[in-house]
Amino acid sequence: MFSRGFWGLAWLVVTVLAGCTKSSAEPKAAKPPPVVKRFDPLVRAPASAPGDDGGLGGPQFEVAPFTPYGPPRPEGALTLTLDGEKVLRDGKPFDPAALPEGAVVLLVPVDDTFLAQVLGTLEALELRKVEAWLAHPNGSLAYPVQLFDEVEFGAWLDDPSPGKLRVVQRADGFELQTNMGKLPGVDPNGPSVPLRGGELDLATLRDGLEKIRGRFMTATQVCFLPSYGTPLEQLARAMAANYVSADRAHFERTCWVYPRRRGRDGG
Repeated sequence: MFSRGFWGLAWLVVTVLAGCTKSSAEPKAAKPPPVVKRFDPLVRAPASAPGDDGGLGGPQFEVAPFTPYGPPRPEGALTLTLDGEKVLRDGKPFDPAALPEGAVVLLVPVDDTFLAQVLGTLEALELRKVEAWLAHPNGSLAYPVQLFDEVEFGAWLDDPSPGKLRVVQRADGFELQTNMGKLPGVDPNGPSVPLRGGELDLATLRDGLEKIRGRFMTATQVCFLPSYGTPLEQLARAMAANYVSADRAHFERTCWVYPRRRGRDGG
């Protein structure tokens, strides 16, 4: 006869083995996807000191000091002056389609020349595969830009590499978008970098570019998307925010997205 203690021990062993068999047969729970931390709101760059804000209510409307940096204008570049819809070389009308393929071209916009007025010129430059530079209004700086039409921009966005920063230049400021989310500003429903006192807040834009570059260390390119009504000299000022010295930028390469004119690409 087996003792009561023997049967108790046997029952315990059977129960443990059954539990192990049951637990091993149960599927393991899938690991949750990694959580992508959202951007903290971008803080406006402080103004150096209170000043005349035009009666708008305080120094929060003052634009912080901003020093533009960037490379010098390329030596030997073919200079085209963009004056509204006119393209001039040495003061005379010039057809951009006559450019030699692969030429180095410096674009110098006159005040109040808007993106909508130069779409044909940009198409010609892209077709000629020129090395395009956009001059800064201060007269000594210029920025190399890779021209993307909407199709090429879409292909760029389809690349799943993290970052993919695009700076949408709107009438009310700058929207900083990545493929991992938007960089919010003081108003999460408004632009990332709103105008301050009606002026571009370039110091805060530079801070925003630095913040995104710090999140996406492998990102190398930023794309600027100006609206139709953006003056080209304001686009050049915005591009200056990418640079922290004459030879160092947050993002090494810059693209400029423009819409092709209807009918030129079958659209």
